[in-house]
Amino acid sequence: MATVNGRYKAGHTKPDKAALRSRAFLILGIALIAAALVLAGLVVYKYLNARLHNSELAITADGLEITAGSSVPADISLDTLDINWAALQAINPDIIAWVLIPGTNVNYPVVQGTDNEYYLTHLADGTYSPAGAIFSDYENSRALDGRSNFIYGHNMLDGTMFSDLTNFNDRAYFDEHRRIILCTPTRQLELESIAILECSAYAEVRQLQFVDDTDFTAYLTDLLGYAVNMDETAAEGVYRVYCFSTCTDYGNVNRSILIARISETREVI
Repeated sequence: MATVNGRYKAGHTKPDKAALRSRAFLILGIALIAAALVLAGLVVYKYLNARLHNSELAITADGLEITAGSSVPADISLDTLDINWAALQAINPDIIAWVLIPGTNVNYPVVQGTDNEYYLTHLADGTYSPAGAIFSDYENSRALDGRSNFIYGHNMLDGTMFSDLTNFNDRAYFDEHRRIILCTPTRQLELESIAILECSAYAEVRQLQFVDDTDFTAYLTDLLGYAVNMDETAAEGVYRVYCFSTCTDYGNVNRSILIARISETREVI
């Protein structure tokens, strides 16, 4: 019964506190589910939006168009590649290269900004996105012809960007995906992976300038000390290395870094 001037009115019952609590928890649960669905929708949108923008960037191989982020044929070669650099740089003049790892989904333009922050949250066409882009260290030469050259990318939950780099921790995968193709407007490089490293995000592995060959050799030796998998001849006769870096985990605590050396160089005429 409900009260009127302190008395219960016939035909009504006193509110049940347990029922009210249950109703409150139900409403709270519905609100939490709704918030989770909105958040999930935003995450899906983030990935789909990044994929949409990346699909507008493409190169040609074997006469077929290969869009950024699509799987790379295992038998792709330098002979079949055709890259319209003028078209790419008309989209964004920061595009300086294109990287492909045959048999993986690593297939993206490489951009270079004025710092190592901007392209953490912007796609290769300059669109804002938490997916970011594959980008060259801002202190690398634009020609990517330094003694060590660092290239970064996120480890995305949907397997895009540099996510496949963490697979190199598996020895069989490492052995089966040794080839890396890196193209610039002036050179086409066939690279060979020599090691996959795993280290703390705070490890001092980034060095771009060297006093002499002895300094570089000492650096490479230290670098390979972090190797999870490594070629037996990794340190032999290496003059220049390319370091492809991503987060090992989603807590941004550790890094996986794929190290490669040049096996073939072709000048673009």
